[in-house]
Parts: sequence; C-alpha cells; structure tokens
Amino acid sequence: MKKVTFLLAAILVLGVSNIVKAQDTDVAKHTIGFTVPNFAILDIESTEGNNITLGLSEANLEAGAEFNFAAASNSDLWLNYTALANAGSTRQVTVSTDKVISGIDLKLQVAAYSGEEGKGKLGTTTNTDAVVLSTTAQTIINGIGSCYTGTGVNKGHNLTYTMAANEYSKIEAGNKSVMVTYTIADVK
Repeated sequence: MKKVTFLLAAILVLGVSNIVKAQDTDVAKHTIGFTVPNFAILDIESTEGNNITLGLSEANLEAGAEFNFAAASNSDLWLNYTALANAGSTRQVTVSTDKVISGIDLKLQVAAYSGEEGKGKLGTTTNTDAVVLSTTAQTIINGIGSCYTGTGVNKGHNLTYTMAANEYSKIEAGNKSVMVTYTIADVK
C-alpha cells in the first residue's frame, strides 16, 4: 500500500506542477496608470526685484518745453511660464492694472519669446506695439500649449514699461503706484 500511495502522490505532484506550468506564457502584461495634471503657472523675474519706478526726467528741461518722458522706460522684467494643456486646448496671458493714473498712460510692450531653454508650444505675442494698460484685462500672449519658457531673466518674454502723457491738464505731481496683474488661463 505504501508503494501505491507514494505512486499516487508522485502522480498528483507532477500533475499539479504541469497544470501550474501550463498557466504561464512567454509574455506577461500589466497596466500602469498615470496622471498628467492640467495646470499653468507664471512668474515675473528680474535681477533687481519686481517693483520698478518710472519717472519724468528733469534733464534738459527748459521753460515752455514739453515734459521729458524719454527716461520713463524700464525693460528689467521677464515673464516666465510653465503649462500642461489638454489636447487641442490653448492658454493665453492677460494683463490689467488695479487703477489708472490721471493724465498718464502706462504702456507695456511684450517681446517675442527669447531664450534657449524653453520647449513645447510657446505662446506668441498678440501685438508688436506697446499697449496702454487699463483695468480691463487685455490679451498679450496667445496660443500657449504644453510648454515651459525657462526660468529667470533672458528667458520667456521681456516686458518693457513706458509712460506717456495723455492729457497734460490732468497730470498731478507726487508719487503714484499701480498694481499690474498677469493671468494665464484657458482660452474661452
């Protein structure tokens, strides 16, 4: 009886091992899920800080002459952004101010993308001329897809601010400030 039990046990072990072996193949598969978030962020970069001061120049001012706004310009700031977009969608950057200064236009000129680090579907500027900033948001960069500009100065879009008189009788002496807001959002 021992021989028969041993023989049955051996047949059972060999049979089970063949069944287990028959379940494996020369290919194995599994699924890996991953998530790519839909997001967009932007930043203003400068070597001197993000607050700038524009002012009238008193140099070469002569009685009866027009105010000299030639020195009222600054190109120290750079707009950097990173975005991941849904298929077929794009983003834009808008700019607005919290108020306007009576008698003075604050103008912004946004340069085309500059830098060697950026990759992807970088946006394009909407206007080659300076725009007069206001409390109404204006689109300055369009067509942003999944991309990055690089971070820091000399990467992204250079921002040039200038000021000009729009009505001399309304200009008042003194220190004034305006908050400029940039927003990156989906195109609607």
